[in-house]
Amino acid sequence: MSDIQVVNTEKLPKHIWHDGVKWLFVPIKIILDSLSVWAERQNKFTLILSIIVVTSYIYILTGQISFIFDKETDLTTAADGIAGLIVVLETISRRVISTILAKKIARILSTIYHQFWPSDMVGDEVDRLLRRRSWIVLVSVGIYTISALFWASQCLTVPFQVHATPLPSKFTFPYLQSPFYEMVYVWQGALSAELAVNICAFDLFFVSLIWTCVAQFRLLREYLKRNFARVARSGFNRTEDNTEAWNVVLKCIKHHHLLIETAKNLENMLTVFILMLYIGTIGTVCLSGFLLTIVRTEIGRPLTYFCGHMGQIFMYCFIGNELILESMAFSDTVYECGWHLGAYERRVQKSLVLIMARAQRPITITLGGFGVLSLSSYMKLLKFCFSVYTLLNSMMAKQRN
Repeated sequence: MSDIQVVNTEKLPKHIWHDGVKWLFVPIKIILDSLSVWAERQNKFTLILSIIVVTSYIYILTGQISFIFDKETDLTTAADGIAGLIVVLETISRRVISTILAKKIARILSTIYHQFWPSDMVGDEVDRLLRRRSWIVLVSVGIYTISALFWASQCLTVPFQVHATPLPSKFTFPYLQSPFYEMVYVWQGALSAELAVNICAFDLFFVSLIWTCVAQFRLLREYLKRNFARVARSGFNRTEDNTEAWNVVLKCIKHHHLLIETAKNLENMLTVFILMLYIGTIGTVCLSGFLLTIVRTEIGRPLTYFCGHMGQIFMYCFIGNELILESMAFSDTVYECGWHLGAYERRVQKSLVLIMARAQRPITITLGGFGVLSLSSYMKLLKFCFSVYTLLNSMMAKQRN
């Protein structure tokens, strides 16, 4: 991928709009570009804007930490403050990733635009299947985006009624007195809206990157299944110095290698971020569950924390699991492609064996080296969250007694 020349353009390639999978990057580009975090449009202006936004979030973090450790803050409000702090940290991490790794992301996008196969390469049936699943990805992320927007509306309306800040904070200046209160409220309210859009847009972006690799593995399997059996039955006709079967196998090898390299680059780019997201989800889900079932003083914000983060981490785990299944299924496809139907050709047979051996090692997105992004990891997360919730429940019971 290092030989790909990345060109920063304002418009996506025209064929993206009609592709059954790549069209997902159209709405993503519009949203992230409006936040000045689209990888292909990074420049000095977007860098300065990101520094200003991140600095604002860091200042809010100091206020949230002061609020959490304040003597007047009880256990309930501290739990709500910690959950809000985790969300702000998640937003900062996305901003930092988009700025620091902009060139790497742009290279991956260039590979997807120009080297990944179109969704209709092996026929309309597969194209329709991939297009439907792309819509499922978009709608799934959109469902928990609703909870994020509801959380933002809660931040903008509820605190104003009790003369509090949108994000629970405590500053050194008289922030609860006019005109400081109005200024802080507008400032934090705008950042709360940006926070909700930022998190959901980046989730859709990262999930779409992985989903595109999943779709390419499906196309690779269908291409080999449909074409190798055909050329094998035709008697391995020759085209110049190579047989048709060798041309098919060679094309599959090159694309398989491209997918492995792209997935590896994605894994290197996202592994630490996914680990932070995993840890943050544990903290937020446990605290929000604690607030919902034990305290029950406020339902809106804890409920959005809980639903949003459970849906968020499920999407990552599900799409990571699909990548594992599709990459390993390629081995079965090679075995069933019809290699026994035609005349023996040594390099074709050896290549198929090597492809099968490599395909039996799954392509994964790891959690910072501590695990693999899969549905199994999701179940482990649920069990651990329940254990922590039980611990918080028993601590609260002892405090009441």
